[in-house]
Amino acid sequence: MRTPGWTVEPEDPRAAQFALALDIHPLTAALLRRRGVASAEAAHRFLHPTLDDLSDPGGLSGMEDAVACVARALEAGRRIAIHGDYDVDGISATAILLRGLRALGADPLWYLPHRFHDGYGLGVRAVETLAARDGGGRGGARPGPRVRGGHPGPSPPIGRTPRRRGG
Repeated sequence: MRTPGWTVEPEDPRAAQFALALDIHPLTAALLRRRGVASAEAAHRFLHPTLDDLSDPGGLSGMEDAVACVARALEAGRRIAIHGDYDVDGISATAILLRGLRALGADPLWYLPHRFHDGYGLGVRAVETLAARDGGGRGGARPGPRVRGGHPGPSPPIGRTPRRRGG
């Protein structure tokens, strides 16, 4: 079926079977089928994974170095800073990492950038905020790496800036 500006894929008849078998919304079932999930059992594993169903995080690029760096910081009693991101997976990842580091006995610092004020990536404002939090109430920030030529700040807005309702 062709509609102006959109190409609509034909419905997958197995998606309806998934929806019924798993008691999920038909759209969720259709998305699973488009991701290549071929059976209701595989869909159930995808939606309700056990630890054995998940990939080994040790296979992620740089994981060995990251674990060693965190272990050294924990052993030395150094604070660890987490710079998150403002989207849903960035906020979730920050919360999970914060919780995990606290479980290991760390007292981590964290920073979630503001979408419009901070721009993208690690910027000077984030580093200065983290340094101030680390030194706050202790007579100043500890010496550490300096950011030179970091992100200059927020990128210029594209289009118009959304406005809040009623204001």
